[in-house]
Amino acid sequence: MTGVQHFINRAYGESAAYQWVREAYINADEAQATTVYFGVEWQAARSKGVYRRLIADNGISIASDELPKFFNTFGGSGKPIGDVHENFGVGFKTSVLPWNTYGVAVIAYQDGEAAMIWVHRDPKTGEYGLRIEEVLDENGEISLESVYEPYDDPEHGCNWAEVWPWPDKPRQGVVIVLMGDGPDSDTFLGDVTREEGKIDAIPRFLNGRIWQIPDNHQVTALDFKRMEKTEWGVGDSQYGPEGARRWQNRNIYGQKYYLEKVDEHVDSGVVEVDGGRAKILWYLHPEGTTEYVTVAHQTGFVATLYKNELYDRSTHHAAFWPFGVTEPLVRKRVSLIVVPTEFDKQAGYGAYPNSTRSTLLYADGAARAGDLPIREWASEFADKMPQEIIDGIRAQRAKQSGTITDEAWRKKLADRFGARWRSPRLRVSIDGSIRGIVVQSGDQPRTVRTKLKIKRRRGRSRTRTGLGGIPAIGVADPEGDVKLKQRKVGVALPEFDLRRSDSFSPGMLALWSPKEPGYPNGCVLINADHPVISEEILEWQKQYPQAHADVVAKEVAEAYGQVAVAHIAHSEHLRGVVSSDKIDNDLRSEEALTMALLGLWPLEAIIRARLAAKFPRVA
Repeated sequence: MTGVQHFINRAYGESAAYQWVREAYINADEAQATTVYFGVEWQAARSKGVYRRLIADNGISIASDELPKFFNTFGGSGKPIGDVHENFGVGFKTSVLPWNTYGVAVIAYQDGEAAMIWVHRDPKTGEYGLRIEEVLDENGEISLESVYEPYDDPEHGCNWAEVWPWPDKPRQGVVIVLMGDGPDSDTFLGDVTREEGKIDAIPRFLNGRIWQIPDNHQVTALDFKRMEKTEWGVGDSQYGPEGARRWQNRNIYGQKYYLEKVDEHVDSGVVEVDGGRAKILWYLHPEGTTEYVTVAHQTGFVATLYKNELYDRSTHHAAFWPFGVTEPLVRKRVSLIVVPTEFDKQAGYGAYPNSTRSTLLYADGAARAGDLPIREWASEFADKMPQEIIDGIRAQRAKQSGTITDEAWRKKLADRFGARWRSPRLRVSIDGSIRGIVVQSGDQPRTVRTKLKIKRRRGRSRTRTGLGGIPAIGVADPEGDVKLKQRKVGVALPEFDLRRSDSFSPGMLALWSPKEPGYPNGCVLINADHPVISEEILEWQKQYPQAHADVVAKEVAEAYGQVAVAHIAHSEHLRGVVSSDKIDNDLRSEEALTMALLGLWPLEAIIRARLAAKFPRVA
């Protein structure tokens, strides 16, 4: 593989932890394997005390004369040279060779015959290629070959002809043994220079990466019970002398199994968004569901799904906010799987993975590629939020909550900012171009009739535009029976709610949730547990009788909520001055709102006025 070491190293640097596990499984699956095993090469463990990672499958194998071409070449387009099947392509090589410079041993079984190669990095040239061995031919003469029969190898503590892991299965498929950076390298734990090196990592990774493994397939991974190498044993028995289990083979089922089959009482469904260009699978588990099981994440995450693989998986609460799910106790029970349309070359839009298969990109039909429009899809999901999730949010909403109940203050805020607080809505319109359904009833759209123009008297003219009466609001739905048109309409001011600290990123004071269920105009969430608010409450409580401590605490917290709402409302003034994306994603971010609420003088003036109207201060 002359001249490709820089390509291999660059691709490795761009890949993620356990990329080699993903590549090994996908390659085996594409080779039509029904059995895949991530285990240990036990011979070297017994003879040398070296624990090497073994990967085996029973898929379509590679003929001996194809092995050098397939494992020893890269095509200019990033594909192997030659018209051969997709098994063990570029991705596998680039993800294992940089941390297995001593070698990767490959034994291919086909039609009862076995052939072996050893891919390594030449220590003199730095190039990756096949290791050449002295081979005795049928005439008894020695020749140098890159492909040979598996042989007994005392130097490395194993007989390569005996690495097939299934004594009761026909020898058809591929076995790979990772040799690390030297003959004594323990490679079982993976690439320890990265965030790997955990004993149960492969079952966790594959269950979280692969969506569904067919029922008639068996994918297993050997899992040691202890991190201490002295407790691993040598494969002769799963149990130690005192009866403690040393290792076990764990079955891998894929993420869908843990979402659907572990708990039969789970609620689930599908919400289509963006006119059918994406759909969102949702799962709501019952209260008390454990977020984690031994080797899988059972609930409480957001991810994207593409060709049976999960990408961009996140359990962070910020991933749920655009979907309108901010309540911690509900968030831990909800999983949201975004399924974008796969890229269509003719249509010019759809999702596709980046070169390292670590994230998804999206083409929008205008020859532009970028990130998936998750926020837009999430916002539409929030508009169509399933009733089961809404009910769960309402049931678990924190007891302590507050809105702007000071009508005089609210009126003042509305007078100043209400005219600018406008939001895009899909309104029923006879000339609308978007199909949809009505979610907020209203009057019928005004019927436009042709009239003769007449001469008007001079004076102030009056015009009427838009819909007659109360507008009917809808959401997009390709099978809907009404026509919708997007318009900017005036809406009521947002409200605020007091929440516990687990709804926020560490250290943050406030969060803007434009799609918060129960708050049709959006809601600013205030971190009632934040030290800044707690300290402010204590300072004000010192100035009033102890009997009023609870009311003082409520007034102080609500003052923060009022000021935060004012900041959100005032930010509407910037529409047309800066981009809407910057307003929504930056100026209204947790960090921006937190910074805006720091500074005692403006808040203390508001708190002082609120409390002075209710209580006399302590002398």
